[in-house]
Amino acid sequence: SPNVSYSFQIAEQQNPSAAATIENWAVTGSTPAQWDATSGGVFGTQLSQIADQQVVMTLGANPLLDAFLDIKVAGYPASSGACSATGEYFKVWGGWYANDPATVVECGQQQWVSDEQTEHLTNIYNTLLDNGNDVLVMGYYANCPWSFTNWQPEGNVVEGPSSGNSCDSQSEVDANGNTVTQTQQAWAVGNALNSYIAAAVASVQQSNPNGANLQFALPDQAQWQQHQGWDSDPWIFPNDTWIHPNKEGHGQLAQTVI
Repeated sequence: SPNVSYSFQIAEQQNPSAAATIENWAVTGSTPAQWDATSGGVFGTQLSQIADQQVVMTLGANPLLDAFLDIKVAGYPASSGACSATGEYFKVWGGWYANDPATVVECGQQQWVSDEQTEHLTNIYNTLLDNGNDVLVMGYYANCPWSFTNWQPEGNVVEGPSSGNSCDSQSEVDANGNTVTQTQQAWAVGNALNSYIAAAVASVQQSNPNGANLQFALPDQAQWQQHQGWDSDPWIFPNDTWIHPNKEGHGQLAQTVI
């Protein structure tokens, strides 16, 4: 969307008389495996065509997000990932309890390894560097989809299926008596995700002769935590699953890139 996406917001800031061409190659919902030419990824051919450019990319969250999604429609599962039951659990003699964030992160880490995410990302980074590109890998901003694990799989039944209750409002105690919220779990998984991506970047920086041309940038997590989808001034579309940035959010991502 030309007036929302951060790539277009950066393009709009250029001096028209001395502007660089900006192309957006992003494919919404795509995964590292799909961009990895060494494993036959469907977008691998496109990746190999990018040469001698300045590349900005975010990649790696979709398979992990899919693992944690729990969405039902009229009581029937529409999406139920491998980690979707890690949010809270029920004990017959005690009621509902929350898992501590470390337990939720552990399930995500297992999925990351199972999907060979690090291998796919390092292959992608190496391909881009070997083609003469300068690459900026951007980490992910703090967010909590209402559909994260099994806290509220049907969202807000009053406001409609695209709207949930705030993640902050979903809380239970864990086995140790500590109060845990849906927000805390989601942000813990997001922090772990960024650490996996940063580690993949660091390994290629050290192993590739052109490693100095690969860098990692992280959006200001503390700022993003104050502008969630349920807040009064969100940087994330409120009538969604609270994953996608709105125009203000993309403006913040543009500043991170700049």
